Amino acid sequence: MSVHEALDRLEETYRLMVSATLSDRLPDAAAILALRQRFAIEFGNLMLALKDDLRGHGNRSLHDEVLDRLKTLRIRLMSYTLAWQPSQIEEDPGAYREAAKGMADMVQRFITDTRALLKQAAPERGKGEA
Repeated sequence: MSVHEALDRLEETYRLMVSATLSDRLPDAAAILALRQRFAIEFGNLMLALKDDLRGHGNRSLHDEVLDRLKTLRIRLMSYTLAWQPSQIEEDPGAYREAAKGMADMVQRFITDTRALLKQAAPERGKGEA
């Protein structure tokens, strides 16, 4: 799987999470937990794709930059997930929604920034392969 494909799948799961967490209805903790697990799988797929697609094609600096950003996102997501277990979500859905909004913004920034980095690096990759 390419980095672009892995990022697309991560973004698709992210959008489902946003829909589940930021809608007007009460959050469904079980559905959110299932989406978190799916997001973790797609997150791992992105890490593998980075290794295979970028580092394997001689783009070490881009690989390292995206990996650093990914590691930072992972730490923040872990902290958020630990703070918002299903029981806390059910106890205070309003506060959860506020926390989820901040996390959603951060994930969207990561996706947008990563796509921009990949697009910027695309011409450079083509030059090196000529």
